[in-house]
Amino acid sequence: MKPIYEANYDETMETLTQTCELYRLDSKRYTYPIAWACICFFVTFSLAKTLDLKTLSISTYLLYIGGWLLSLCALHIFRYTIGRHLAKTTAIGDADLAYNERIKGRKTPLHIHIQFYEDTFCSRTQSQEVSYPYSRVLHIMESKDALGLVIRSEAGPKGIYSFPKDSVNDGQYDALKNYLVSVCPKIKKIKKL
Repeated sequence: MKPIYEANYDETMETLTQTCELYRLDSKRYTYPIAWACICFFVTFSLAKTLDLKTLSISTYLLYIGGWLLSLCALHIFRYTIGRHLAKTTAIGDADLAYNERIKGRKTPLHIHIQFYEDTFCSRTQSQEVSYPYSRVLHIMESKDALGLVIRSEAGPKGIYSFPKDSVNDGQYDALKNYLVSVCPKIKKIKKL
């Protein structure tokens, strides 16, 4: 069967860094909001024990809520600035370690061939081939340089299959994105990072 779309590339330090960056950004998606909620709960609980809440004015309550809303805005600013920079820095380190480990004993670079069919997508290398139905795609992320499909495997762990934007054959990158949104049942839109 002929694939509808294809992506072909050789794994380099740059492409592995792009994959690691998408993975890091995905794994930190809930970390900051959960940390914020825990801090909010802890501070609220601590204040409730030390203050007599019955004697506080409405303006004090509004200031308190406003302070938490401002901290939530600060969290989002942090997440999309410093948090993103931290993820990128960590991704570079992860990619360096992984790439050096992967090239040991390999005489040629790893060539990755991702094919998109009607019901599934398939990732092939010289040593491995895996296929997943589109129903396993949890979400799709797009960075400046790459697109990543986050999947849940049969074994349970999450994985990511990413590829550089320029690896899609015949410049059909935008058509592939639209196709993936239409065939992946859990996807409403592609998350831009």
